[in-house]
Amino acid sequence: MAKDRHDEALMDLDAALELTPGSYKLHRLRSMVHACLENYEKSLEDAERVIALQSSSTDGYYHKGFALYKMRDFAAAAATFNQGLKLNPTDKSLSQGFWDALTLLHQQKARLPPRAEDGKFRTSA
Repeated sequence: MAKDRHDEALMDLDAALELTPGSYKLHRLRSMVHACLENYEKSLEDAERVIALQSSSTDGYYHKGFALYKMRDFAAAAATFNQGLKLNPTDKSLSQGFWDALTLLHQQKARLPPRAEDGKFRTSA
């Protein structure tokens, strides 16, 4: 049932954006709906549009960071959350996203085998 409602919301937002393509608020909402539907690439596109239209708002940075995080691009997610924190250093959602992405990035790197030029390869524990 919830998916049907999100699909309906997406159709409504698509129609609204045809009438007002420059609305950062509509792009923000559509980014959120795409995220709910696990369409993270589409969510990312709308979040980037929000940033292009309203770069002084942290909304676009949060939604872009969230989409990148869900796409498992933790380095880009951390960098994006950090960009938003430059606009609002006290934003708890951006801060939490930054630290979560950074933690998972470090965990991800810890599981990678060493580079071939190191001459040693180990298996992850």
